[in-house]
Amino acid sequence: MEEEGEGHAHGDHLPIDVCFLLFVMLLIGQIMKSGSDFTGLPYTSLITVTGLILGVCSTQFYWGRIGEAIKAFSNFKPHLLLLVFLPPLIFESAFNSDWHIFKVELW
Repeated sequence: MEEEGEGHAHGDHLPIDVCFLLFVMLLIGQIMKSGSDFTGLPYTSLITVTGLILGVCSTQFYWGRIGEAIKAFSNFKPHLLLLVFLPPLIFESAFNSDWHIFKVELW
């Protein structure tokens, strides 16, 4: 009989690792938001550069379970990512827009 913890495949932890990776990405996003406020650089540029650096590093180095989660996360369908991330991005842009400037530009 197998004991607890023996014989489990490495993929058994993959859903938890993907959720953890999503949490870490959100945390990095918040850090970049603070960095954007501090440095004055655009937030989207900081996130893009950070994502590119982490993406290149994830292919060049072995990151263990986090690396496997990155590979699994990168295999998501683009339409799913669009449906998940586009509404919050649109909401954030609309929430932070200035009503007076919007009204002037509209008329």
